[in-house]
Amino acid sequence: MKTLIITIALVLVSISCKSQIKDTLINNNIKKDTMEYFDTEKYKRLQPHPRRSGQGNYLDVNGDQIQVMSSNDHVTVKREKFNSPITERKVFKGKTKYLAFIGYEFYTFCVGVSKEFNANGELIKETNHDLPYKFSVESVCELIKEEYDIDLMKVPDDPDKNRLVYICSRIEKEEVYENDFRPIYEVLFFHRRRGDDIPSKRVIIDGTTGKILYERLYNSEFKEAINRLPKAKTAHKTINAKQNQNTIPLVNNNNDNNDGGNNNLLLVIVLAAFLLIMGALIYFENKRNVTFNQVGYDIN
Repeated sequence: MKTLIITIALVLVSISCKSQIKDTLINNNIKKDTMEYFDTEKYKRLQPHPRRSGQGNYLDVNGDQIQVMSSNDHVTVKREKFNSPITERKVFKGKTKYLAFIGYEFYTFCVGVSKEFNANGELIKETNHDLPYKFSVESVCELIKEEYDIDLMKVPDDPDKNRLVYICSRIEKEEVYENDFRPIYEVLFFHRRRGDDIPSKRVIIDGTTGKILYERLYNSEFKEAINRLPKAKTAHKTINAKQNQNTIPLVNNNNDNNDGGNNNLLLVIVLAAFLLIMGALIYFENKRNVTFNQVGYDIN
């Protein structure tokens, strides 16, 4: 009976292994057959972009804006999604112009997982660009929508020079307070206008906790323009700065570390209670010893 069970188990393992090998071969074949290559004719059929001059700028039928940049050894294709801050970037290499890289950008920075492939279509490298940030891009969009009523996921395709412009960026190590470096998101609001003295508002967000640390205003003397910028529903610390000046608070007084202060206060309370209890125990112990001594004296 024992031999029969072992034999059946070996047969099942053998079948499983063959199945896995078969699946792997099928997947490899599918991967090889569906490898992507740069197709010149595909882009020649597209309409030239009406508002972007220069060769290699196209407008897809779905509204996506495409830019094709060629060099001696590779071709880069950028696809900006219609009314969206998301850009897809592909790099094709070699004589066959095989897909060597694919990644995505959100406004000014890389997001998600970018992938690199060799000439055989095999994945050789993955890079997760979101690792340093516990507070996700989606959460930033929700926060800005709730606080400022601005949808960062939608970029209006409007050539109006006076319209509101908003840009999101992130920095892995930024000095948000003096000698206090953190990963942050920065959301910039401004209205398009001529000149360098453009009033703007920068919202600094902790990339770990998701808290708005403060707002930094540039050229705040233009009060009318500043007042037209989106306002937060919640009051936040505001810093006035000149254009191209990165002013930071010397100390953190934005209550973003309240948890640490509360923990310290709790520790003091617990310590005081402990000392009070210990004092009471010592007092009653001494009093009991005195009573015992007195009783012993009376008996004698």
